[in-house]
Amino acid sequence: FSAAVVYAQELLPNRMGLASGLTLGFAFGAGGIGAGVTGVLIDVVGLEWGLATLSLLPLGAALACLPLKERRVPVLARG
Repeated sequence: FSAAVVYAQELLPNRMGLASGLTLGFAFGAGGIGAGVTGVLIDVVGLEWGLATLSLLPLGAALACLPLKERRVPVLARG
């Protein structure tokens, strides 16, 4: 989680709390939904096929990260 939080904070340096909250909230929410979907998938297709299907998820995540670019937003001076 920490790499995703740091990346989000770099994208929104003036809203670090918002970036952290959204990143962690999405991660935990997606994990909860994913657990339920995984259970249904394994009930329908069986354990072997269900786990084989889940092994493809990292490939999808890697493809989704390809268009990400390093962007820097100037930090506003505080004072």
